Amino acid sequence: MVAGEKINLGILFCEDNIGYKEFRYTKKLNRLQSFDDEVDIPFVREWLQGLSVHISGDLFSKDIFDIDEFTRFYINDFQFEKPREIVYDDLELTTEQLFKTYFRFDYNKAERTTKEDDQQLLERLIIAQGNRVKRNERVSGSFDDSIRYDLVTDDYDIKLFDFDDKNLKLAVNNAKVWAWNCMHDKQGRTMLVYRYNGDEDSKYDAEFKMIMAILNEVNAKVYSIEEGIELLQRKKKSVS
Repeated sequence: MVAGEKINLGILFCEDNIGYKEFRYTKKLNRLQSFDDEVDIPFVREWLQGLSVHISGDLFSKDIFDIDEFTRFYINDFQFEKPREIVYDDLELTTEQLFKTYFRFDYNKAERTTKEDDQQLLERLIIAQGNRVKRNERVSGSFDDSIRYDLVTDDYDIKLFDFDDKNLKLAVNNAKVWAWNCMHDKQGRTMLVYRYNGDEDSKYDAEFKMIMAILNEVNAKVYSIEEGIELLQRKKKSVS
């Protein structure tokens, strides 16, 4: 990612047990220009290609790859976030899902991740932290009303929103409902996680700004999917 105003450029995968390491990066680098219209796209593309070759090498080499040391420092405006651990059943499937989560627009609409995919990914991250999690759980509200959450953990009741490719005018009233729920959540457990990438222009849509303003007015805990992943991963312990 680029330091300061952050944007994801690539993701590094590492599985020590089989010596697997791979760096995959977005092919949609023109989106960088929405952050910096003076960015040298050909240079960034060449640099990412070189980094991918350097990291991958022999994908299943027996040499020890210290991901913590590798990602600790990097050059200029580029940096890695702290490595995170995830529980998986199928390595190939999991790495593909993670890449799709962070780089949704590298895929056509039919191939992009869904809200269900996000739910499964967050569940795995929570389990990796040693937390318990229940899916599609109903919780009793302050007025004995029944509120359905997508994930219920030891620390949070999580509601997921997928605003991509949706009519956001229809989502405004739903945002008001969840603002009310958050305002009356005396324990402060409600966490709202949303996906909204839009395209180069639509992330500034008035409807999305309105939704965020409604939720921020009541100090709701509202995060993008990337921010939600980071928060859930740093909750208990450092991982690599």
